Amino acid sequence: MSFASDVKAELIQFDAPDDCCLRSELHALLKIGGIITDNRLEYSNHSAAVVRRALYLLRRLYPNARSEIAVSRTGRSKRYHIRLYCNDVAEPILRHFFGNEFPSSDCCQAAYLRGAFLATGTISRPEKRTYHCEVSTPREEAAQFFSRFMHRLDFPAKIFIRNERFVVYIKDFESIADFLSFMGAKQALERCEIARNIKDVRRLANQLVNCETHNLQNAVDAAQRQLADIKLILEHGIELTEELEETAQARLRHPEMSMPELAPLLFVTRSGLKNRMRQLRRIALELKSNS
Repeated sequence: MSFASDVKAELIQFDAPDDCCLRSELHALLKIGGIITDNRLEYSNHSAAVVRRALYLLRRLYPNARSEIAVSRTGRSKRYHIRLYCNDVAEPILRHFFGNEFPSSDCCQAAYLRGAFLATGTISRPEKRTYHCEVSTPREEAAQFFSRFMHRLDFPAKIFIRNERFVVYIKDFESIADFLSFMGAKQALERCEIARNIKDVRRLANQLVNCETHNLQNAVDAAQRQLADIKLILEHGIELTEELEETAQARLRHPEMSMPELAPLLFVTRSGLKNRMRQLRRIALELKSNS
């Protein structure tokens, strides 16, 4: 299963004993995922578990509402439909479907997020390089309402249009982690945290390897340049001071050593060795310019 399916499976099992929370969950599920057609409110989904959840909520909260279940096929794929007829019993559901009333309590707000995500939510696997969580709806007013609701909860949601659907999404890890936590998807949140920690460790390891590789290449390039300078000086028979002669011979004997490794052999500091190498470099450059 996808990570989004795992999150939904966890949310379906969430224990919310109060009817007010269940009502918020159902209202969000139908508002985000439902459409009005032929005097009925219809919600459909490829997930039988999500449709069963919606049907359970509907029959528990509105037992006298007239509804029916249908199944359609497209090739080998099944889609499950709940059809709720728009009569007086369904009036509270329709009022929330068309209305703009936000849930007030924290528990009902969390339930509303659960319902919205169950309706059409998707979320990228936490192991991927980028993070993305979205809820889509065919109705612009429903997307605008849900976006405002997300902002009331301090989630930086944005909207874009994809295939004639309005997509409300968040992309940064902290917001997605808070979203999962607020909904009550603790197992999904734990998986995200573990995946991020693993990615952080890998990124740090790659940075260290890249840094070591860069430093090693710099040391090799510096040694090769120093050897070329010293060979040029010796070819021209330039007389060097005792210190510079000693440094030149040490570099010739140990071409593989880095500067920190070479300095102790000459009983000088790293800065002292760098200064000697700079002097040899100046002599070599003068020889090149004269020739």
